[in-house]
Amino acid sequence: MIKRQHLERLINFTQSAARGMQKYDFNRGCLIGNLNQELNHLSDEFKSKLLSSYQLWQQHVQTCLEQAQQQGVIATSVNTQQMSEFFWIGWEGAVMRAKLTKNTQPLILYTEMFLRALLR
Repeated sequence: MIKRQHLERLINFTQSAARGMQKYDFNRGCLIGNLNQELNHLSDEFKSKLLSSYQLWQQHVQTCLEQAQQQGVIATSVNTQQMSEFFWIGWEGAVMRAKLTKNTQPLILYTEMFLRALLR
């Protein structure tokens, strides 16, 4: 169990987000993701700030993945930078689908498939 603690942090995040969305009847989601959907109405400066937020979040995921690599949980061949970006691109899509369907299944499916890609 201890060996997977860095991936468990990621899983804990996704489960907490799913519970939060369910708690508010899927009327809330990711603030950054919600703003991202309104890009046509935002200034370039604001768009830059949104991108910076995504990059910061990606760095947090990348750190988890690198630590999991160091522990031998995921292969050293995994490109942690790419996978952390992939996580956020897909996660935001899963959040939008969960809001649409008012169901946590898209979040669960995305998390499962992301982990499978990491651990294969």
